[in-house]
Amino acid sequence: MNNVERLAILKRLKIAFQNEVLRSGAPLKNEDFEELWPTLGFNHPYYSGAQKAADVLLTAGRPVSEYELAETELNMILGQAISELEHGLTPPPPEALEER
Repeated sequence: MNNVERLAILKRLKIAFQNEVLRSGAPLKNEDFEELWPTLGFNHPYYSGAQKAADVLLTAGRPVSEYELAETELNMILGQAISELEHGLTPPPPEALEER
């Protein structure tokens, strides 16, 4: 997946999470995140932060404040990833560094 494809997917997912997925109430399903993981693979901090937020959002019985905090965190991560991709600030993939 190239960065143009990644950007398009992240923009679509950000809207879906804001409008549908997160507004539907927790807990969410693993399927809600399946498409997200490969798109965040270019940046480990984004990936791990999104996984921490997803862990909260996938668990039933948590206080509403925890769900809201996880939703905010996920939304922020998506926004940062989108901005990074829009401005061409992503580092080259590891295999490109090895070729140098």
